[in-house]
Amino acid sequence: MFNRIISKVKKDASAIKKAAANTIGALILGYATLPTPVLAAGGGYTAPLDNLKTILITIAGSAGVILVVYGGIRFAIAFQKMDQNGEHSAIYTIIAGGVLIGLSAVLGVLGV
Repeated sequence: MFNRIISKVKKDASAIKKAAANTIGALILGYATLPTPVLAAGGGYTAPLDNLKTILITIAGSAGVILVVYGGIRFAIAFQKMDQNGEHSAIYTIIAGGVLIGLSAVLGVLGV
């Protein structure tokens, strides 16, 4: 009778030990993966990225203007030669330049 009680206590203690180990492990994992807020200081760290963004938006707008002018010249030459394929290609170039100009303008207005 005493041996049965001892074995039952050992079995229950083993189950409690496993449950405690699992609970402690889950708590440790939860605290280890807890998100920690990280804040950037003033404008010191992000200033170079803002400068790069501004430069890229300016370059995109300038490239758009160049594409529109180049497409206009191509369209004039193709129109003079009565080349329909050249006219279509030039119109696509003009549209691409307009998209670049519009994109840079929208990004500039939004302050992105």
